[in-house]
Amino acid sequence: MKKGIVLLILTLFCGLASISAQGFDQNRYDNGLQQIAEANRNYFRNQGWIENNWYQLSNWYPDVLLIDNEEKAYIAKVICSDKIMSRFAALNRIKKDGALPTLREVEDFNLMLWDEIDAAVAYLYRR
Repeated sequence: MKKGIVLLILTLFCGLASISAQGFDQNRYDNGLQQIAEANRNYFRNQGWIENNWYQLSNWYPDVLLIDNEEKAYIAKVICSDKIMSRFAALNRIKKDGALPTLREVEDFNLMLWDEIDAAVAYLYRR
């Protein structure tokens, strides 16, 4: 699952890299980043990420299958937090020289994301 997220993020980076290779246009770049960030935020908000990854979440947290839609919405809210979205937006930035984020930066983001999900699920268990 975590590898799947890394692959998804790297796919986004490759798409942005191809745009960058065609010639750097700051306005086009900024607009593209805004569209990507908004699409990601909408995807997370609409629980698309949770629905698509519910099976993996249920493997790590067997009781997660027992939670209701309100609790799913809470996890989606955690994933959409400004902390995660700002880190995700920073990760999507391509430097002006066309360099992509390092694997370490992607791994750090994934670790932070899963730490937040762990905390959210732990909170739901304590309720």
